Amino acid sequence: MLGFEHLKSLYQGDSDFGKLLVACQVQLIEDFMLQGGYLFKGTRLCTPKCGTRELILREVHGQSIAGHSGETRPI
Repeated sequence: MLGFEHLKSLYQGDSDFGKLLVACQVQLIEDFMLQGGYLFKGTRLCTPKCGTRELILREVHGQSIAGHSGETRPI
């Protein structure tokens, strides 16, 4: 995943994924898995709290065809 290499180093200190990363190194936890140093839940990349996470959220939810139909939420 070109451009996402820095995410690997952010997992350990992340409040959402730090402990989960350590646990997944020992055994599989629910549908979380480690692949190539990246943490996934099913087919979705787990993104630590960082600028990249905010950028991805804005990109996905900012598009006119994306988002939650029937709800208006500020980002």
